[in-house]
Amino acid sequence: MSINGIQMQKGLSLPEFIQLYGTEQQCEAALQK
Repeated sequence: MSINGIQMQKGLSLPEFIQLYGTEQQCEAALQK
């Protein structure tokens, strides 16, 4: 089976994602940046 480049990319773990974008306000601020 070949390696999917999307699945193997480095990214945020779920806890990291929630810490950065867990609330609507945090997500909106990131989008405005």
